[in-house]
Amino acid sequence: MATCAAPAYFPSVRIGHHVYADGGLYAVAPDQIALHELEHFVHVDPGRVSMLSIGTATAHYRPAAGVREDTGAVGWLTDGRLVLTMISVQQQHVRAMLEDRLADRYLHLDADWPPEAALGIDVAKAAAAAALRGLARRTLRQADTDRLDAMLSPSA
Repeated sequence: MATCAAPAYFPSVRIGHHVYADGGLYAVAPDQIALHELEHFVHVDPGRVSMLSIGTATAHYRPAAGVREDTGAVGWLTDGRLVLTMISVQQQHVRAMLEDRLADRYLHLDADWPPEAALGIDVAKAAAAAALRGLARRTLRQADTDRLDAMLSPSA
């Protein structure tokens, strides 16, 4: 429960003497942390690392109604716009860093955010699950299958 205790939506979780909140507060896109830990704690040369990153359809998020210069707090908080924008920005930044560090040994698969699908961190409905499955299938069809096959092969 602690890993999904997103404080903008769900309560924190007490486990023993500690209270936990979702790691997404710090690492919405954990790719950079994974590479850092491999390099500094497991002592793996980044030149030997290939990484497949699976997104959450939020990397290209854009508020459906757009943002104007006079959009204030209420506008940013409507429909999770602020949270989703912060998630998207972090994911875009991490992706750019990993593409620089790993070049063609980094592959990020992600779908475009579909505003009409009524998805959200706090949406757990059958229609949302179906929309996510459809996004996943479309993303795999559009993926660079040669790179994906190479990354997933046992000799990679």
